[in-house]
Amino acid sequence: MRTQSKISFLLLFAALALFMVSCSKEGTTPDEPTVSTNNSLSSFSFSKANNPKLTENCQATFAFGNQYWITVPEGVDLSSLVPTFAVDSKATVKVGTTTIQSDGQPVDFTKTVTIAVTSESGSTRNYMILAKNGNTKIDNMVYSFMI
Repeated sequence: MRTQSKISFLLLFAALALFMVSCSKEGTTPDEPTVSTNNSLSSFSFSKANNPKLTENCQATFAFGNQYWITVPEGVDLSSLVPTFAVDSKATVKVGTTTIQSDGQPVDFTKTVTIAVTSESGSTRNYMILAKNGNTKIDNMVYSFMI
């Protein structure tokens, strides 16, 4: 009977020791922070608040692929408009080699502008913004048929 008790005790001790060793945190690596891959441009506009010459807020219409169309009222100078846009909080936005912020500095939109959105992971996606003067209500109806 004593032999059986000793064997039970040794088995219990071995199981407990194995359990303690298996719970050790040595050799594990801490969780690495997740890096965002989001390089989406989810909205683009020109607000009247940032562009005093505008008579209304102008919202871009998503076109094909990575193209956005936006109409501003007739007579508004396209060479110095301050864009408002939404991207991931960890993404950077560039026009050419210049980093821009939403509601920040003015950009020349007299020609099609390429906006590069770079995610935190470093992947870049280019968006083409075509701004033109016209009648916003009519153009937005036309854009809806072109999509």
